Amino acid sequence: MLETVFAASILLLVLWAGCFVEVVRKVGKQLSPLRALYSSFRARCPYTAETLERFVEIWDMFMHCSDASLGFEDRFAIFCDQLGDFLEGLVQRAVDVLELFFQLDVADQQAALCRIPRRRLSSAEAAEGAGPLRMTACAICLCEWTKGDDVRELKVCSHVFHSRCADTWLWRHQKCPMCRTAIAT
Repeated sequence: MLETVFAASILLLVLWAGCFVEVVRKVGKQLSPLRALYSSFRARCPYTAETLERFVEIWDMFMHCSDASLGFEDRFAIFCDQLGDFLEGLVQRAVDVLELFFQLDVADQQAALCRIPRRRLSSAEAAEGAGPLRMTACAICLCEWTKGDDVRELKVCSHVFHSRCADTWLWRHQKCPMCRTAIAT
């Protein structure tokens, strides 16, 4: 019973937010000051603007579906599925922020990250694969190596990642993002 009430409350809030988005969009087409305000907001708060734009995208797919073969129930099921993924991503980001905020051993984490060597890939490594495992791409961003990429090679498991991709994960977890082997000796 409680789950039903909770689900209905979330649905009403989402529908309210969707209606609000529609009103703001229609008013925004008419008012250039509102567009300027949004541009300023987007420049100052890119994460929030990106989140809002993703919600608007999901709402648009639900309200203005171009596939005539989909009935309301099908569109609504797709909307709920996409909204669930969207909300799960928001919750995960909030948890990540809270983890960073309440970390206690910042000095230990910094020291552990500094013990993992950073280096630049040579053209041979970029072509043949990096590290002892001859990895041909970063397992986090899935981009293939290029000459001069800044990478970290984890000695305990020999996995190699772009520094920009792995540093946030390694700072928080001190484990390999791929095999979860602890990096601290």
